[in-house]
Amino acid sequence: MDKPKPLKVFGRSHYACTRCKLSKIKCSGEKPACANCKAVNKENQCVYPSRDRKIVIMESDLNKLHEKVKMLEELVKCQAAYTDQQGQLPRSNSPLVQHRTISGQLMAAPESYLLPDAENDRVPLKVLLLCRHQLPDQSYTWQLLNAVSSTYSREFYIIDLEALHPLVSRIYAFFSVPKLESVPPHEHIPAISLSYFFGLLAFGEQMKNMTLDSLPPSIAAATGEGHRFPGIDYYSTAARLFSLTHEDTSVQFIQSSLILGLYGCNLNRYNTVNNYFGVAVRSAVANGYHRQMAPPRQLTPEQRHSHHVFEEKTKRLWWSIFVIDVVWAAKMNMPAYIDYTDTDVALPNESPLMDLHDNFNTEILEANVHLAKFIAKYNRLIYGPSIRTFSINYINTEQFNQKLLIKNVINSLNDLQMSFEVPTLSHYKHVNIISSPDRNVANLFLRYGQMTILITKPLLSLILNKGTRSSMSEPEKVMDAIAKVSTTAARSVETLLKLYEYNKLFVLGFWDSQHLLSALLLLVMATVAGVHYENLNKATALLKYMADNSNINAANAMQKLVQVNHFLSRIPEMNLRLDLESDITHFVTKKSPSITDQKNGNDHIEFFNPFSDMKSGVSFVSSIKSPHIPLYEQFGFHNMSPTSQEALFDMIATLQSWDNFRGLPIHVYGTGATAESEPCSQHPQQQSSAPGSSNFKIGSIIQGE
Repeated sequence: MDKPKPLKVFGRSHYACTRCKLSKIKCSGEKPACANCKAVNKENQCVYPSRDRKIVIMESDLNKLHEKVKMLEELVKCQAAYTDQQGQLPRSNSPLVQHRTISGQLMAAPESYLLPDAENDRVPLKVLLLCRHQLPDQSYTWQLLNAVSSTYSREFYIIDLEALHPLVSRIYAFFSVPKLESVPPHEHIPAISLSYFFGLLAFGEQMKNMTLDSLPPSIAAATGEGHRFPGIDYYSTAARLFSLTHEDTSVQFIQSSLILGLYGCNLNRYNTVNNYFGVAVRSAVANGYHRQMAPPRQLTPEQRHSHHVFEEKTKRLWWSIFVIDVVWAAKMNMPAYIDYTDTDVALPNESPLMDLHDNFNTEILEANVHLAKFIAKYNRLIYGPSIRTFSINYINTEQFNQKLLIKNVINSLNDLQMSFEVPTLSHYKHVNIISSPDRNVANLFLRYGQMTILITKPLLSLILNKGTRSSMSEPEKVMDAIAKVSTTAARSVETLLKLYEYNKLFVLGFWDSQHLLSALLLLVMATVAGVHYENLNKATALLKYMADNSNINAANAMQKLVQVNHFLSRIPEMNLRLDLESDITHFVTKKSPSITDQKNGNDHIEFFNPFSDMKSGVSFVSSIKSPHIPLYEQFGFHNMSPTSQEALFDMIATLQSWDNFRGLPIHVYGTGATAESEPCSQHPQQQSSAPGSSNFKIGSIIQGE
């Protein structure tokens, strides 16, 4: 602020210096030394006395000065409070000093340009009041937390049970205070802890598909709105509390990022999910969780035990992040952010292994790690950029690329079967996935099926291309690969139908609907190769059931199936249509195994495993007549009308593009389409619901993405 300009000044314009005054001579008043002092070389003795003069200023300028003084005083008080809240930070000339730590010990040299994380953990009063308003009954809270703990948290380390119980108790004790503004700063709940807590509540409601019809009366009355997406209010609060401005990221910070990302998956917020998972990966790498930890020296037995516990937790957390991020990157057809070879931390089930008595399944996590390792490898190999060399004579022709793609697909499929299915997946082929208390094995099978589909589906467009005649040097292997992936897709559908039958389906889950859609589309595309799957309408009915129950991804999927039927209607030679009005209750009757059945050894629950000798429902009517005849001729494509051939090729290309995310808006017509090439410019999230769907408004939930 500029100094106020005086309107009037009373008194002399200058006073005599002390030396001239004592000598009683006239002083020129020059500064820093007057003319008399300069003449006798006494400049250092020329000192002017300070005297106040009366000035007149505007009242508004005076008020501005008072306001600035008041603001600076309040700022000093706030800074002092933040410093006191830190507790472990020593007083210094700069109250806003962030001290680096090494294994919990303060470093001697502070870096004074960093702000303390307490600045970011301070929750505004209005947000605290919102949190108290949304806080449910404690019994309902534990109902939601147990839902997450008994499912995802046994597969991925997103819940630290040891820290969760005291956190919940502390939160309820904090919000029981009538006046939150009277609570001392050091007793406040950090913003990240509140974000973690409300994120778990949101995920729990989503997993249990809680709506106003199933909520406790007190919660339904407080909400006061119908047709709300389960957990959306908790999610909005958790996202508001989550802040990136943390220098020392904790395990809870990373877990919060994962939970918000997992919830966002089920909202189809692709970029949001990508950001949350990216924060989790980078924060874990910044903390060194992907590398082996060297134990600190000179530790007491208690400190050594604490170190081993922390090492086990971060090891689980890192591999959970690795699997989640790789699987999501494969769905987006993007490279994984960190490669398996960039890590040297022990695998989840390797030594050092410590039992934390929380029922976490390190064995199933390690199986997922091995699968993710192959997913990242094949995703880069098949969907990555074309191979380039520094050779001047090298020409990357389309024919060469097609031939190389066919080779990579077949080799990757065989490698996946020999390097993962045989040594790892075979251990779970005799497990009854229905009687299991969780879905860990079923999820592993579904991810394996998704990986097989991603590897093999490019073959279905290549067999329609006349230009690949010379590239198809081994058509028998191509047909064998299509047969394998068709059987795997059928197994995924049968698995999801069984999960629905026994009330184990994640009705709002992105991945359950995505696995179902991917398998269904693959089986539709495989019909061009003579594959017939008898349960296509069952799969369609199950997808419609999920869409009717507010699954956003399933609702978008039903819009995609409308386009599939449109393509099929243009191909009269293919006698295939999907029944989009089918009802799942006409095909499957729900069963709910009782607790008594589970305690009695599950004697009344049928055995189901997709890799058992059960019938898959897939039949193959085509066989290789001659390796010298192109496949498109053996399948009779050359006998189709030109219009049908064009429609068939367009259908295969479009169906394959739906899983390709290239940074463009996600829509039902393929992510590679431009606004000019789309059949309709209306965004699918703003379109009407799928046929037979409920009045659930997707657009009210997903905005601004």
